[in-house]
Amino acid sequence: MNNLKIISLGNGGTNILNGIRKHLPQEVATASLCSDNGKIDESDIDPLFSEDLSEVVLITCLGGRCSKIAPNVLKAANGKNIECLCVCIMPFSTEDEKTCRSAENTLEDIRNEADILIVMKNDWLNEKYDNLPINEAMKKMDMMVWKLIGTYINDN
Repeated sequence: MNNLKIISLGNGGTNILNGIRKHLPQEVATASLCSDNGKIDESDIDPLFSEDLSEVVLITCLGGRCSKIAPNVLKAANGKNIECLCVCIMPFSTEDEKTCRSAENTLEDIRNEADILIVMKNDWLNEKYDNLPINEAMKKMDMMVWKLIGTYINDN
């Protein structure tokens, strides 16, 4: 597992990674790219990838400013022959149209770069856990992401 790294993008991805960190084996490296002003430069991407890295799991909540860098992170990994599993969380359909459209556009770009793509919809939380406060429902999403990543880690 020393050749695997989990990278989160933006506040949403970082929140998910923080929620699952305690479940990760100690030897799994993690990194977060997050910026208060939504600006992440290309120069922030290259240091994410060490020479011995062969697999990356990228977690991002689409629609936010930082999520737009996801295709570039995946391109950089592909350029280094690193296998990429990308877990994308889509915004609630009730969010503003600009956010939802941005998420869909970014997802199309990600689809072209990821080796494996898993798309989860926040609306699922409302359908399955509408009786829970949103912060508790989000913890359920974190655990679903952990189950997916855990299965990926154990199968490799």
